[in-house]
Amino acid sequence: MNGCTSHPRADCPTSSTIACQAAGFEPHIAVRTEQAPSALALALEGLGLTLVPGNVVAPDFPGLMLWPDPPVRRQLSVYTRVRPDPITAAFVAAIRRGTLATPPHILDRLGSPL
Repeated sequence: MNGCTSHPRADCPTSSTIACQAAGFEPHIAVRTEQAPSALALALEGLGLTLVPGNVVAPDFPGLMLWPDPPVRRQLSVYTRVRPDPITAAFVAAIRRGTLATPPHILDRLGSPL
């Protein structure tokens, strides 16, 4: 099965590649793009599968969506040069709590992740 991945550097492993390798196989990347929405559009046109953040998927997305199994997790880091303002501080606090960042329309369609 071909895949579409969204990462600008061909020599840099993507979340998709790392997830496939962890599952025991090497993906065949048919197309690389710098934009996750482009990878989603290419997959929708039948070029292959893609793994994109949930916030890229529109509520009316007509394609098939599945949770990755095993789940794919990314570590997030926050950096600032100055003391964070209240909104930034709230964002950092939410990340520390491990807030699920999956949009509600995806949770409605797929249920909770594994």
